[in-house]
Amino acid sequence: MPKRNLTIRLDDELREQLQLIADKEMRPLANQIVYYLVGCVEDYKRMNKVEFVPEEGRFKPEDEPIF
Repeated sequence: MPKRNLTIRLDDELREQLQLIADKEMRPLANQIVYYLVGCVEDYKRMNKVEFVPEEGRFKPEDEPIF
């Protein structure tokens, strides 16, 4: 899957805290942020009982058939 760049603005305190966590987990800051984002998306899908259909670029209910 191709990757794209995304620029985000973080306040200094949040960035510093994320950097401390990344250092403790021995990850670069960018990888730590991606790790958290992946976890949040997985939580969203689980809580909302949806799955991502990449061919259609949408979430669908788990019980909806794929045609």
